[in-house]
This record gives sequence, structure tokens and C-alpha cells, in this order.
Amino acid sequence: MEQPNQPPPANPPKPYAYFVKASISNPVLVRGAAVPFEPVGSNWGVLALDTSIEGNKPVLDALNEFIKRGVGGVGRISAAEYAQKKSQPILKPFGPRNAPLRSRPLGPSPRKAPAQAVIAAAAVPAVEPPAEPPIDLSALKSVGEAQATPESFRPPTRRISRRPVGTAPAIVAAPPA
Repeated sequence: MEQPNQPPPANPPKPYAYFVKASISNPVLVRGAAVPFEPVGSNWGVLALDTSIEGNKPVLDALNEFIKRGVGGVGRISAAEYAQKKSQPILKPFGPRNAPLRSRPLGPSPRKAPAQAVIAAAAVPAVEPPAEPPIDLSALKSVGEAQATPESFRPPTRRISRRPVGTAPAIVAAPPA
């Protein structure tokens, strides 16, 4: 029972939910926005969400669903694990960088010279070939008119077998009934 003379605690502890994420270079999306995990370790991230704030509810539900399905590399941790991971030194995360760094400016490419020569050659107007004489269409037969077959033409009349020459086809007896 509470004693009437004692005042209530000044700041009750806020309820937090603690999460860890592997491979923060591949973010998880909730409603189209990446969840902001704080980088710890090499490519790990942690997140502490206040569960009393109504705006955190969709993120909490989505992260709990990711944990339940086992996707996204998301897991739940305790407050002690969160504090231990936050105390580790922050290392540069792995993953692709936004802009590649160059040690020196690049000069003109040696490959561009042949390409520019090909483009210049293509820009030269092509010489048109001389016009061919018109074809005489009077020698052609009309559709449906029989055409004469030369005497030397003889279509193949026998079937070409795939069996070697001199072998007889195998005779298979019907199974007894």
C-alpha cells in the first residue's frame, strides 16, 4: 500500500524498446522511409524507441514483424546490451560509398580518339551507287500459270533412312495376352 506522505516519483523511467540491426548498409524500410539505426561496431546498428510515443507505433510494429519473420537482420536486445553496444568504439561501416574518391583527376581517355575518328568518318556523306536499269517484268509468268520444268530436274523419290545400310529393322513381338 502506498503511504499518503510519500510523493510520487519525479521522473518515472520511460518504457523503451531496444533493437539491433546487422548490415546497416542495407536499411530496412517502414512506410517507404529507412529506419535510422545508430552505427556501432563495423556494420551493426542499434535503435532505442520510446514506446509511449504514438508516432513510434508503426515503426515498432514493423520491426517486431521483421523479427517474427526473420528478415532484415533485425533483432531485439535488452537495455544492458544496448548500453554495452553503444559504449563500443564506432568503426567505419562496410558497404558502398556514395561517391568514389579519386586520388588524381583523370585525363583524356586514350579510347576516345578511335571513337571520335569513327564518328567523323560516319559524318562524311556517303556516295550514292549508280542507279540500276529497271527490271523487265514482261518475262515473268502470272500467278496460276503453269511453269515448265526442266528435264534434268528430278525430285528425290526415296526415303533416306537413319539406319546404317544393310541393317534390318528390329521386329518386336506383341506381348502375350
